[in-house]
Amino acid sequence: MSENPAVAAAQNLSSAIQTAIAAAIPLPVSPPTEGAPTENPITQTTTAPPPLPAYALKYAPLLWLHNEEKHWPGDPRTFLNSTHPYTRQGVKVEVPTELVGTLEMLELPQVKNSDVFLVLNEDPRVSSDIASLISKEGIPDDAGKSQSPCWIVAVDKSAIVGEGVVDIFYFFFYPYNLGNEVACSSFGNHVGDWEHAMVRFKDGEPIAVHLSAHANGHSWAWETLEKKDGRAVGYVARGSPHISTAVSL
Repeated sequence: MSENPAVAAAQNLSSAIQTAIAAAIPLPVSPPTEGAPTENPITQTTTAPPPLPAYALKYAPLLWLHNEEKHWPGDPRTFLNSTHPYTRQGVKVEVPTELVGTLEMLELPQVKNSDVFLVLNEDPRVSSDIASLISKEGIPDDAGKSQSPCWIVAVDKSAIVGEGVVDIFYFFFYPYNLGNEVACSSFGNHVGDWEHAMVRFKDGEPIAVHLSAHANGHSWAWETLEKKDGRAVGYVARGSPHISTAVSL
């Protein structure tokens, strides 16, 4: 993101905020303790990020997935365990065995290269019924709630949009996406996809929502959207998190 990192707070809330699925009724959660140290997954050092605004949790959007969904939102760290880096020419990049499939692997000089890509250990062109792609941890429980993590980023837009404006981004990772159906065949299937919803706040109150789709997405005024327990509701197409839609009232 192009915003000044000094005004952005990125926190992994995998143990608190979950992806809302189906008929989910999320349990109450508490915001992180102000100033509490968090561990950097790359350097294993502790830092004290700015606190996340309480309204980021209060108004977190609810995303409903299709009841016939097969490839659920997942955890990129689990997905990473099923990959190995290769060059564009198809040459396997050698990394220490203990670092293969870890976050630390991504920081290695031989991996941080624009010519290097992560490749799945199993070929999804043969079958997409791969555990790391189905994301079993993302399958909803009996209450319809997924345990997949959500990453939240708060960006102060006061200097760009107007005083008191803050954008809160909610990022979700999908290990696998289905393409479009053409002549009874699926085209455009792909692995590893980040999607997001964004709520814009003015003085702590929500005023608009943006749902990602392909390279862009769609935006709505807050008052026009369907709500549940005061939170905006979005609907995600089966097999394709790109198409996040909302119902206007």
